[in-house]
Amino acid sequence: MHVLESTAQVARRSLRRWVTNTWEERALLVHITNGTHTELKLAEPPWMGAGGCSVSFTELGPGEVGDVKFCSSEGSYASNVASGCHHAGAVELHLGSERLLIGESNPLGRVMMKSRFALEFPKDPRRTLHDFYADLPQEFMGSPGSGSVASGKCYTARVTMVSLQNPAEVEILLQDEQIGEVEYELDSVQQLTFAEWCQEHAQPCLASVLFVAELRAVTRAAAIKKLDAVDRAFSLDLLVRAFVTSGLLGIPEEALAGNIGLWRSETWPHEDLSHTELPEREHYARLDVEPAVLELHADAARLLLRAAALRCAQGLQEAVVACKAVGEWPRRLLAGAWDSMLSQGGSSLCLDAAANADILAEHLADGGSIMESEAPTDTTSSLGGESVPFTPASAPSTAGGQAAREESVDGLKAAVRHCIHTSADYALRRAAVFDFLELQQTSEEVLAVLRHYRHWLLLSQRRFIATQGIYTPAIRFDSFCVAGLGNLDSGKSTSPQILMKSLGYSAPEYESMSTNSKSGEFFFFSKDRRFLIKTVSEKECFLLGRLMPSYMEHIRQRPRSLIVRFAGLFQAQVGAKLTHFLVMTSVFDPSCKVHETFDLKGSLYKRKKKERESIGKDEDWLTSGRRLQVSPPLRRELCALHELDAMLLTRFKIMDYSLLVGIHYLEEGEERGEGWREAGGIFAEDGTAIYFVGIIDFSIKYSLRKHAETLINVLRGCDKNASCVSQDSYAMRQVRFVRDQLFKIEGGDEDMGTLGTLTVHVISGRNLVAADWLGTSDPYVRVALGLLSKQTHVVPKTCNPTWDCRLTMPVNAHHTRQSIELTVWDQDTNRALRGSDDFLGQLDVPLDAVIAEPQELLDVSLTGIKHGQLSVRVTFEPGEASEQK
Repeated sequence: MHVLESTAQVARRSLRRWVTNTWEERALLVHITNGTHTELKLAEPPWMGAGGCSVSFTELGPGEVGDVKFCSSEGSYASNVASGCHHAGAVELHLGSERLLIGESNPLGRVMMKSRFALEFPKDPRRTLHDFYADLPQEFMGSPGSGSVASGKCYTARVTMVSLQNPAEVEILLQDEQIGEVEYELDSVQQLTFAEWCQEHAQPCLASVLFVAELRAVTRAAAIKKLDAVDRAFSLDLLVRAFVTSGLLGIPEEALAGNIGLWRSETWPHEDLSHTELPEREHYARLDVEPAVLELHADAARLLLRAAALRCAQGLQEAVVACKAVGEWPRRLLAGAWDSMLSQGGSSLCLDAAANADILAEHLADGGSIMESEAPTDTTSSLGGESVPFTPASAPSTAGGQAAREESVDGLKAAVRHCIHTSADYALRRAAVFDFLELQQTSEEVLAVLRHYRHWLLLSQRRFIATQGIYTPAIRFDSFCVAGLGNLDSGKSTSPQILMKSLGYSAPEYESMSTNSKSGEFFFFSKDRRFLIKTVSEKECFLLGRLMPSYMEHIRQRPRSLIVRFAGLFQAQVGAKLTHFLVMTSVFDPSCKVHETFDLKGSLYKRKKKERESIGKDEDWLTSGRRLQVSPPLRRELCALHELDAMLLTRFKIMDYSLLVGIHYLEEGEERGEGWREAGGIFAEDGTAIYFVGIIDFSIKYSLRKHAETLINVLRGCDKNASCVSQDSYAMRQVRFVRDQLFKIEGGDEDMGTLGTLTVHVISGRNLVAADWLGTSDPYVRVALGLLSKQTHVVPKTCNPTWDCRLTMPVNAHHTRQSIELTVWDQDTNRALRGSDDFLGQLDVPLDAVIAEPQELLDVSLTGIKHGQLSVRVTFEPGEASEQK
């Protein structure tokens, strides 16, 4: 593709995105669930100030769900521009004798976060839709910091879910009375406290309390935009099987017959899952169905869960009344422990929680610039042996400036510690309540499905709220996948107990440091150097949130994966300011001093450490002539693991991640061994060192901006070596670097995989397309298997080349379901002008066919091109497979 063509493509995509965000289709979908015993009716046509509105019902019976859609496309362009809104209007519904008004406004040129939305049961019968719209508050009802409930004389309308990305979505639940307290008014800690009260007082509704708490956490996470349909459907199905269809809630199946029938409808290929009663995520991922089918099934599961939750809410009322009667109704978590910690630690925060909220909010707003001044004057600090340069800031101009910095750092550390401790403590208490619930079960089937749910719940978003303390402002935070992350590596490195010991209230003071990466972000690490806490952007946070289910499944299937272990992912809010951060384990063993550290990307463009930097980069690794000395079987296993890790990240379009390598040189008297080390790391084959290897910093997506950066590198002539390339190119390049440079081996075993070796004899091509101006091509063939690739030499100026080239490649166990891709390309020498090589056709050969018997393919027509043939011979030689755990 030519550079000009690529540049035009990026420009078109940028313009299209700007137009879409500013002028084109915008929509707000309002999903209404009628949880009352009364019919809901559409009163009259909607009043619209801009755009249009459509209502999917005229009458909505008890237990039914309907939609109201506000959108810009149904209004005239001129009226929308004149009003300054994409869409704006109001709808009136009648619920018995009461009126329910729904109003919204989405201004032009603004994101959905600036929209307005409100519900109201008007007391004045003369109040019109226009009056209601004119009085809309400057907030989006149900979003953080705003109300979520509108109450009438007999009914309640509650906003249960808000998603503010286009198309924005709102879920509304209508109820006869205030019966949704447990699910909607309590945060996660309060819900768990109520469950513990039910357990202690032998209330029969313990399963129902846990169900509404789990439903809230799972549905909140399932609403993340761009979440894989597999993860959404699988997570909701887990809830359905564990609590609803298992009979654990005690709801007769006939009472939910309509919803269960929809969930089991013919649109869902249940027969594909009939081989197992307790399907795992992998079974869903292998289903041969379109994502739209999975989304429809997820919607049916959500409706079934909502119907079950309505019945649970009604059944919980007796326990709610009893709990309140004895004065033990759960209250908001107080910031007492947080305050105590700050006061004992000699905090510089003042005795004014409101002032401290302003300090902390200001810090969150400026991206952490205050923390930079906290870096000590020493040039390095050790993180489990990793030497990371500090960036000393200029001295504060006044004593007041220094005090403000100290206050901000103390407040931020305290807020982070509170989030981590509360989340870990919640995980421990939740596990104890579930253990008790399991002991109460007499049915082996119910017990099995409940344990299956606990093990495979990979998607959740739990909300915690702490009220204002003496020192500390109120804080509201979400913890993602708290249960799943605590069980990585069977809890050996990320269990709640370990997390609380290193980062909880009783843990020593955190240490602060700044990164030497281009991002300029700041982070803390625990005193024992086991954990690192790093801020991430909102986009990175939700990218990681979408990655989490696949990531956790990947780690469970491959416990020796090189990807760093996450221990927590958080979104915290103080006032109106948000921050996002993650907690991860150190790649290194804190008990070992790391003598040398390298940050490797597989790129050679500007990848050399600067003066006074202690962490080497790719050029430094090559210059040093080092390699990690491991046995051939272990090398094959490590290379296969790294390729699998890179394949996972490539699926999510992630690039620019690093392979962090640390080397500890053993001294006399230190432990020696072979292969994998129990406490982490790998023993060198010659017994002289311990190696630590881990993939870190995988939160950057190959976006439109990164695509533009790639084009700039093409013009500079450094696109092949630069760090910024597409996710596929990045992964293939790093995989090649790891195999050829990190675990380099001498001799004839370098192309042996865990299963064996593939030999591709590229013979010749015939009648290839002429890609050059003079009517010829400069063809070569690239052979790819998974993320491994090699290529032949170039035969210049011909459309009938003869290569007679033999390429050998490793074959790993995970390759067996893949095909060998042979792609013919025309080499462009002037890449700054042309951009990239020209595609001349492709030939795919299934690997399983080659393993069964050698394949000789002569003059086979290439696909994806007008004409051209290729002749190849492909053979497989099995080898001694190493065990991958």
